Parts: sequence; C-alpha cells; structure tokens
Amino acid sequence: MDFDELERLRRRRQPGLAEARLPSLGRLKGEDTELASPGPLTGDPVVSLAFDLAACLLLIVLFIAPFLSGGHLPLVWGAVAILVGGTLAACQTLIALRDPSRPSTLARFGAPLWLALVLPAYAVVQMLPLGLGGGSLTISISADATALGLVRLASVIFVFVLAASIAASRRRATRFGWALFAVAVGHAIFALAKGGPDGARGGFANHNSFAAFVGMGLILGVALVFGNPRRGLAEGGKGVWLAERLLLGLTLLVLAVALLSSGSRLGAFSAVCGGLVVVALRGFGSGWTVLAVSGGALVAVFLGGAGLTERALLLGPASQTRAELFLQVTELIRARPLMGWGLDSFPLAFEQAHRPPVSSGLVWDQAHNSFLTLWAEMGLVAGSAPIAALLWCAVRLLRGIRSARGDKAFGIAALGILATEAVHALGDFSLEIAGNLYFFVTVLALGLSAQTSGKPLEGR
Repeated sequence: MDFDELERLRRRRQPGLAEARLPSLGRLKGEDTELASPGPLTGDPVVSLAFDLAACLLLIVLFIAPFLSGGHLPLVWGAVAILVGGTLAACQTLIALRDPSRPSTLARFGAPLWLALVLPAYAVVQMLPLGLGGGSLTISISADATALGLVRLASVIFVFVLAASIAASRRRATRFGWALFAVAVGHAIFALAKGGPDGARGGFANHNSFAAFVGMGLILGVALVFGNPRRGLAEGGKGVWLAERLLLGLTLLVLAVALLSSGSRLGAFSAVCGGLVVVALRGFGSGWTVLAVSGGALVAVFLGGAGLTERALLLGPASQTRAELFLQVTELIRARPLMGWGLDSFPLAFEQAHRPPVSSGLVWDQAHNSFLTLWAEMGLVAGSAPIAALLWCAVRLLRGIRSARGDKAFGIAALGILATEAVHALGDFSLEIAGNLYFFVTVLALGLSAQTSGKPLEGR
C-alpha cells in the first residue's frame, strides 16, 4: 500500500490542503522503495572535485609502483606514504572546512578496520626498549627493519582509506574500478611485450608476484564485465553491445595469457579458485557466455600455457622443499609464540632455525607462506588480527551481496580476490609485495564501500 498516494487523494478532497507540503510516508515493508529513506546526499562540489583529482592521483600511484620491483622498495613505501597520506590529509581538511556534516568514511567499516590496526600498533610495541627480547632490548631483533615495515604498513593504510573515500560516490567508484582494471591490463601488455627467459613478470622481481597482480586484475575484470552484461545493449543498441563485449573479452584474454605466460603454478591455480568464487556468486550466465569463456580459456592456454606446463612437471620436488621450509618456520613460531621476532625481521630470525635439508646455498628472506610469516614476525595473537579482519570483511561482503543492496560487482570482485590471495598466500608471499598489496586493499575498499551501506556518502 502506498501511503503517499492515499495522502494525495485526501488532499484532492480537501482543497485547503492542496498547497501544503507533502511529507514522504513511504510504502509498506516488502515493496520496491525503501521505508521513509532520505534522499541521497549531494555533498560539497569542491570536495567532490578534490576526490576526483585524488582518484586520478591514486590510479597513477597504483600504476607506477609495480614497475619498481613490484613496489618492494623502502623508497617506494615512503613516497607512497607521503604522497597518498598528504592527499588524504588535504581532502580531510577540505571536508572539515566546507562539508563538516559529511559522515565519516571510516565509521562505515567498524571492527574489521580496528582489528587490522592491531598489526602496526603491536609493531610499535616491538620497537620499544622493554627488555623482553632476550639478548636485545627490543622485542624485534631488527628494530630498523621493523621501522621500515611500519612505513610500508602506513602507506597501505593510506591507500585503503583514500580508496574508500573515493568510493563515497557511486559514479566515481564505478569509473575508478574500470580504470583500475585498465591498470592491470596495461601491466599485462607490458609484461607480454617485455617477455623473459623465466616467464613474464613485467616490472616485478619474480613471476609469482606478477601472476598474483594480473590474477587480481583478471578477477576484477570478470566481475565488472559480467556484472551488467546488457548495459551496452540498453545504451547503444546491439551493435554497440557486441563491440563492447568483444573489446572487453579481448582485455580479459590479454590478462589470462599474461597470467599463464608467467609460468606461476600457484598464481594460475589461485586465480582459478577466485574465478570459481565469482561464478558461484554471480551464476554461469547464458550458454553463449559459458561457450565464450571456455573458448577464451583454451586460446589463453594455447598462447601462454607452454611454460606453465613445463613447470608443472617440477611440482613434486618444489613441494617437498616448501614443506621442509614450513616445518622450520613452525619451529621459529614455537620459540616465540606470543611476542614474535619483529615485523620484517624474518630473514634474520630464520637464521636461528635454518638447517639442512633446506638449502644453505640460498638466502631465505621469505617464508613463502604469508600466514606463517605473520605468526613468526608478529606472534600468534597480533599476527592473527589481520587474518580475522579479512574473514570479517568476507562475511560482510557476502551479506551485502545477498541483500541485493549496493554495487554487487565490486563486492563479488572483492570476495573473488580475497579467495585468490588466500590460496596464493599458502605457498608464496605475493601480499608481502607492496604493489600487490596496494591493488588488493584498493579493490577491498571498493567492495566494502559498496556493501557496508545502501546509500553512498555522495549522491553522484
């Protein structure tokens, strides 16, 4: 029942009320419109313009950082922290001056954000001269490495918060998401053009980290491309729709070929896992869609799968080496289960547990398992906090998708990328590379911003 229509009928019978203001009474629960919901917030146009410019800046950062050894350089972390943090501070100052009634972006995330902040907070504690580190005054056996790690974490936090602020506008978030997809495609094209004897890796230091990056781009692209398959048909007719589908399909094919050309077994497997999550959440679509995707996958395997096939034959020996490494890292965790050895101190700490049969001819500066790295460096409590935060985010994203409110494409993309990187983290360190981590938290911010509230902070 529509109470607004009943009110209009009553006023037509009473002419004296015809010019009075008509309040919105809404509809009964279960009908199409929301109950007495206020109109969308328009926001200050100057603030909106500032965030438009901030979106352009963040895209440039996300594009350039992976070219510098995947962003795995302290100089990159510091530059991103200063540039993105300064931009965020300027935007927040502008909000305080021109739009003080604007709701806080961070208030929409709640507990997951506070859980994630446990990690940098405890890293600060690890640097204090508390005398709890045995032979050293600090818990961290390398306070300098921990300080640099804090810079990296700060840059990641700034990227996440700025991305979430950018997503306050649905229109801006949509454009930003497509531009982020284009960033991944650009890196894939560069890597395929550059090539390499050990597989495509673009600007990254190794092929596994590159595979994680293009894998995330592929998952984002699949969620966006198939999120609204009839958009082009509605806007420009069948010809425009076909041209759009062909172009977008080609970009997905480029990403898939680059992923397979990397030769990363775990990168390809984790991307498949993320893709299955996207399919499970969205559905298979029409038979033509299934046929097109299957054909594209076969073409990608033909064009880029040779190196991956060769590396798959060496899976047995590689798995045995990793298993032996994981056992020794587990011993490292048992030595300091609560305090940890210090953020970014794994290379030094592992020397205390390193022994045959793990090769001594290599420098093991990574545990090749991000979960074990967190627990070894930060202890079981603080190291589990970001894992718990991501699980909480996954639950929130899933609820948002099922409630049919907000932008489902970004929520599905975020869940797919969460699954992809969770699998990849079991056997590699892709999320310990800043370029990957920046991309990861940006997609997560877009997905959470679309799902945590039914209305954007800005009405455009």
